[in-house]
Amino acid sequence: MRWSEELCDIFEVPLAKLPRIVLPWDIVGRLTQQAAKDCGLVSGIPVAAGAGDQTAGFLGGGIVDAGRAI
Repeated sequence: MRWSEELCDIFEVPLAKLPRIVLPWDIVGRLTQQAAKDCGLVSGIPVAAGAGDQTAGFLGGGIVDAGRAI
């Protein structure tokens, strides 16, 4: 749950430029009025961080138990 300072140093990426690391279910914001209007939704709906494509695919495929691989 933290960026590698060693890798950031190697690739000359300032830690301050990287986003905070959160869990997929963490609420990271709320739906704005404009976005809600554009989508036909109610403003203020919580927005969760979500997961990357590969992680979501593993979960969707049921690859959640120890000893399973894809």
